[in-house]
Amino acid sequence: MQRIGNSEAYKSAKTCIGNSKFLGLIKLGLRIEEFSEEGKTSIIANIKNDVYKKYDVEGVRILTMGSTGMLVGIIQSLNSIKIQHNYDQTYWQNFSTEYFKTGKK
Repeated sequence: MQRIGNSEAYKSAKTCIGNSKFLGLIKLGLRIEEFSEEGKTSIIANIKNDVYKKYDVEGVRILTMGSTGMLVGIIQSLNSIKIQHNYDQTYWQNFSTEYFKTGKK
């Protein structure tokens, strides 16, 4: 997980949302992406089950984005939008809370 914490995708996510409750889930989602590439579906299922118990659907959405390979692209897009429009972390924390809760904004 330390390697993922040093990845560009994770650093971009942290720049966008700061230390929100989703940052750890994003890190885990990036790890899930690696598990998916390695075909470790049983590990992914166990992690998703544990995350669901603690974070409900919000957490599982992030992990699903990781397992489908979409998470890095979403982070890159959000970071580009943040830079273009000069949004602050408070804006992105509110946005991410709504997005991960409902799946849309």
